[in-house]
Amino acid sequence: MSDTSDDQPWLAKAPARKPSERRGIGWYNAILGLLGLVASVVAGLLWDHVSHAAVFLYGAAFVIAGSFALMALVPAMQIRRPT
Repeated sequence: MSDTSDDQPWLAKAPARKPSERRGIGWYNAILGLLGLVASVVAGLLWDHVSHAAVFLYGAAFVIAGSFALMALVPAMQIRRPT
């Protein structure tokens, strides 16, 4: 059995977990792969039917939307100053 002390990253502990606890990594990668496929299909359709510039504008729009979503949904970290 591998060492599962708390100083190891969570991914390093994954093989030592029960199979029911390891499914999250698989689901994450499956969803990431499917969304990558959808994004590629949309980009290809935009390239063929609109223009090559539309693909880059589409990408830029989603980068901006993702940045705003990240700022809105993820709480700000508070820096602890040593006393």
